[in-house]
Amino acid sequence: MDVVIASTTAGFVSRMCCHPIDTCKARIQSAQSGPKMNLKSSFSHILRTEGISGLYRGIGIAAVGSAPAGCLYLSTYEFSKSTLASLGLGDNMRFLPDFASGFIAETVSCCLWVPIDVIKERLQVQGKDVSGRYSGSLDAIRVIAKTEGVGGFYKGYLSTLASFGPFSAFHFLFYEQLKTAVLLFQGEDTSGTSRPVTGLTGFLCGGLASSLAAAITNPLDLVKLRIQVQRSLKADGEVSTQFTYNYPSMKAGLSSIIKNDGWAALFRGVGARALFAGPQAALAMAIFEETRTRLSDSALA
Repeated sequence: MDVVIASTTAGFVSRMCCHPIDTCKARIQSAQSGPKMNLKSSFSHILRTEGISGLYRGIGIAAVGSAPAGCLYLSTYEFSKSTLASLGLGDNMRFLPDFASGFIAETVSCCLWVPIDVIKERLQVQGKDVSGRYSGSLDAIRVIAKTEGVGGFYKGYLSTLASFGPFSAFHFLFYEQLKTAVLLFQGEDTSGTSRPVTGLTGFLCGGLASSLAAAITNPLDLVKLRIQVQRSLKADGEVSTQFTYNYPSMKAGLSSIIKNDGWAALFRGVGARALFAGPQAALAMAIFEETRTRLSDSALA
């Protein structure tokens, strides 16, 4: 129960704080033409043309969904790690349970994350001048259900697994290794690094681990986002022309970007993604570890 409460709190608070950076990242990665944007120019443009509300586009579904999805994600990770460790998977290579559990956690939690991402990202990438734009999270749900059916909510499901599976695996691999290094530096026992650590340790290790994982997997995230924001029809039944990627798969998307824009284009938005993922994970893991520590201490009192 401690893990459930801690992970739910962590997911909600970290999303609310870091959502504007995520919106800027979505605009940068989805752009097809026009001047190249970076985090600063994207933030300034949205703030100037749409106001604060533009930076928080999609926050409704993200805030409501991040708590249960984050809970499922971190709870699955902790359960998988302890189960795999008990089976002796990490006896010779200690990092394996961390890496494998990160991938398993993403695979399980994607049943919630993918619909949230589809709705959130479609709201984030639509400016004020977009024809047939969604008016909000509920309108997006209604239109997607009407024009694309249930499958529309799971658009890019396999691409999400291909993107966030490796991201989560690398994130928890780096996180656990960094956490172990901190414990060793403090002269503490590292035989049970699944136990709670201080919020500061979670903050520093979580932020650095997530930034590194985000940079490594940016090409996969770029294609995943473009697949998910592709709309077939607007609410009135007309064909949507907002984006014309039409990537049928992750492989096709990667090939198309390399062919048309070069290898460097695969890392479009990498700075914004790292700056979003780092602080969000730092807050999430700090809150997760601190809440779990306090709950454990209360139970022992």
